[in-house]
Amino acid sequence: MTIQYYRTTEVSAYSGLPRSSLYRAIQDGLFTKPVKISARGSAWPKHELDEIQNAKLSGTAEDGIRALVNKLHNKRSEAVK
Repeated sequence: MTIQYYRTTEVSAYSGLPRSSLYRAIQDGLFTKPVKISARGSAWPKHELDEIQNAKLSGTAEDGIRALVNKLHNKRSEAVK
């Protein structure tokens, strides 16, 4: 499986959130944290962005979004093992 990554500017365009709102959503647990892809670069896996956007489009409440974000972070941890 090939994973496609989006950088901050691409995530902002994809989600419609300006950079500051994106990082606020991360602090609030409503968006996943970026993944380090190099010593100086970070990005988000596209499949995670898709899952979050689909949950928002379906009307999932903030608590449900937080649960989804936690699930996605846990999947990352499991993939490393």
